[in-house]
Amino acid sequence: MRYRRSLAPALCVLLAALALIAAPATLARTSIEAVASALRNDPVYNDPSAENALTPGQASDLRDQIAATGLPIYVAVLPGAAATDAGGPDALLRDLRNAVGREGVYAVIAGNAFRAGATSGSVNAVADDAFQSQASNGPFAVLEAFVAGVDAQYNDSGQSSGGDSSAGGGGSSWTGLIILVVILGGIGALLFFGIRAARRSRVKQLVSIRSTLDEDVTSLGEQLAAFNVADPRLDDTGRADLQTALDAYSRASHASSRARTDADITTATSELEAGRYALACVQARVDGRALPQRRPPCFVDPRHGPSESDVMWAPDGGAPHPVPVCATCAATLKSGAAPQPRVVMAGGQRVPYWRAGADYAPYARGYYSSFADALPMIFVGTMLATAFMPPVAGISTAGPSGGASDGGGFGGGDFGGGSFGGGGDFGGDFGGGDFS
Repeated sequence: MRYRRSLAPALCVLLAALALIAAPATLARTSIEAVASALRNDPVYNDPSAENALTPGQASDLRDQIAATGLPIYVAVLPGAAATDAGGPDALLRDLRNAVGREGVYAVIAGNAFRAGATSGSVNAVADDAFQSQASNGPFAVLEAFVAGVDAQYNDSGQSSGGDSSAGGGGSSWTGLIILVVILGGIGALLFFGIRAARRSRVKQLVSIRSTLDEDVTSLGEQLAAFNVADPRLDDTGRADLQTALDAYSRASHASSRARTDADITTATSELEAGRYALACVQARVDGRALPQRRPPCFVDPRHGPSESDVMWAPDGGAPHPVPVCATCAATLKSGAAPQPRVVMAGGQRVPYWRAGADYAPYARGYYSSFADALPMIFVGTMLATAFMPPVAGISTAGPSGGASDGGGFGGGDFGGGSFGGGGDFGGDFGGGDFS
């Protein structure tokens, strides 16, 4: 952490220079990519310039409500122009889901239009009900009802109505009651000490993972600090890409420094992937090369940035399978040598991250969150493979940390050709009214 802080002055100078040089080109830019990047770190994006913007208090309440569900729910409130630019609210919702690149439930209010969809199952009926019952009460009421409906649909409480309890037949034995209390007390003690031991183990794991994250964040910061923002080959578009990389670095640094849950870890590495891709675009513009394709990070070491090709390799001695690698690692493998992998601390020894077990699944998932469909194939044959296998049914939530798991649970659904019939237009009921 101390070393990363030493980068702060250089990065501040870089930010200031960008602000002076590129402000006219970037201040008016609020793209889908910018919204998606924010949603990876915050489930609610509320544009204050939107016709039906939420108040800060409403946005905060909605965040708390979403957090309580433990589900990956993403909500964006945007100006109507966003839907117009995208080709309509349905297209906007699809674009937003694709840009975020995570499985889950998505809802958007753009101007006077409300649309919602899920990547598993359908939330159309939930959206219809929320809109029809709450439209007259404003957009916040609709979103509040929608999140509650999604919670009820995916988080099956498992409660069932029991039959009539018979009070007759001899009564309860005090001896039996005492035995039951003793048994329950013993079970409770076992659970208490088991949970406490698990928490201690989890704390140790988080310390190790946060150290790994800190190294990754510092690596990106060093590359950014070394970049010459005054390079005459850098045009406005290149400076905008550099700003994107700096913003991603800042969010990754913040998520890493406060990482307490699997979701925090995934957020940090997801931002690092986005930042490295943006930086690769900057370098390509400066070098006069074509922009790199948005591909998964290098499997060998995600810090290498976006991969350039897929090569056949068996990283753990299993059956060879295609893995995405950068140009340098591809050349190393082609020569018959083994590239230097990203090693992390696990079980008291340093091992390649893909051999670190399920504890590092959130770390890897973030780097590949925009390529979720490819995760099982990329990590086949490694210790992380089972963590990325698609579930048979239902939504899986995260493990010890209690946060939502980005990669698990949702697999097919409304997006990608399905209809976004859920929701409706807000226009007739309250248009652009003031909800403050």
